[in-house]
Amino acid sequence: MKLKTIVLLTFVCLGLNASAQKKTEEVKILTSAVCQMCEKTIEEALLYTKGVKSASLDVPSAIVTVTYRADKTDLDKIKAAITAVGYKADDREPTKEAYDALHECCKAPHD
Repeated sequence: MKLKTIVLLTFVCLGLNASAQKKTEEVKILTSAVCQMCEKTIEEALLYTKGVKSASLDVPSAIVTVTYRADKTDLDKIKAAITAVGYKADDREPTKEAYDALHECCKAPHD
């Protein structure tokens, strides 16, 4: 009986440890999005980023809220995914090539 209890406790502890490693974090990033097409492009790019669980862009504020697994990705990779499709991500600028590839309505005026 004691052995069963020890084995059961071991599995419970392992399960708790595994769930602790799957911690999610949430971040809000200011983008240069201006329309619904931008919303779709950014959200899709983020959802294809390893570790990202959800992404939701509020077009009027241009802020994307991203929930991600901290053990799978980080803020730098998330921002890189946004700039790779042509948009600003907080203080990061997209490459000229990525920006030029955007549809005309998605090109925010440069500062």
